[in-house]
Amino acid sequence: MYNLKKRYDKLSDLLKEEGFITEDHSLLRQFLVIDKISSSDISVVITGASGTGKNLIAKYIHKHSSRNDKALITVDVSCLSSQLIESELFGHEKGAFTGAVNSHTGAFERSNGGTLFLDEIGDLNLNLQKKLLSAIETKTIRKLGGEKEIKLDLRIIAATNKNLKKMVQRRKFRRDLFFRLQEAAIHLPKLQQRPDDIPLLVDYFIHIYNKKYKKQVTAMSDATISYMKNYSWPGNVRELKNVIKSAIAVGARDTIWVEDILLYFAKKNDGGENKNSPNLISLDEIQKKHITDVLNHLGWNKSQSAKLLAVSRPRLNRLIKKYSIKMV
Repeated sequence: MYNLKKRYDKLSDLLKEEGFITEDHSLLRQFLVIDKISSSDISVVITGASGTGKNLIAKYIHKHSSRNDKALITVDVSCLSSQLIESELFGHEKGAFTGAVNSHTGAFERSNGGTLFLDEIGDLNLNLQKKLLSAIETKTIRKLGGEKEIKLDLRIIAATNKNLKKMVQRRKFRRDLFFRLQEAAIHLPKLQQRPDDIPLLVDYFIHIYNKKYKKQVTAMSDATISYMKNYSWPGNVRELKNVIKSAIAVGARDTIWVEDILLYFAKKNDGGENKNSPNLISLDEIQKKHITDVLNHLGWNKSQSAKLLAVSRPRLNRLIKKYSIKMV
């Protein structure tokens, strides 16, 4: 009998090898097709907001493909000007344009036999979209300023945080290129849509940054986890990674408490982000929950609680009164 849980566990472990952490069944259900996609040679488009891990899935697909002994070359389309993108993709000969003092081997040629990952493909202009389509259809390229045709044998994986279907409708993205690229599609949800993965990600990044900063952080307080589950995460997993990195780098205790991340979130809120988010709780609510957790954890020993909270005992009494905190 086919055991779906075992399949999910195996897939989760395989994804973790590439740093993609999830036990979300709705997400893993979508990824059940990854093995078939990986073992085939079809083009793939990975969609999702920035910071959701599109590059990690591209690496996973290449690693589990028949081309895994060849190169995976990544080109971030959004980072370069049109001329530089064209040169980076197709290469150029010496003297092809001003500044071309040497010949350059493009990403297509460097990834021959392997995989070319085009990140943020939605930012590619229409002229280069046409050239990209021609390269895919003819399986040949020609360097800028060159005459020799170079034959191609590679797989293309593309990723974008944009809605390519809507771009096609608005004639911002070529329909024929869209269908050439999207022979298979994978969509990554925002971190806000998979809150149960947050503790897993926290543990993963604690392990990484403990090693990096030679710390011995062992846990995150319940109040901190509660806050993180209610935060909207506009930067997705990348933002969470930065929060944990910051907390461990500057922290001096073995547990990450709310105050260890308050500076980061206060800065985000002061910048006006997520003011209308229905899931974002106030700093007062965070502080009340944190003080309550500390008091309960220490059996309402106010001296020890004040020391842990780094406040005076009179200050702690005022906070208890302010937030109407009761012993339970």
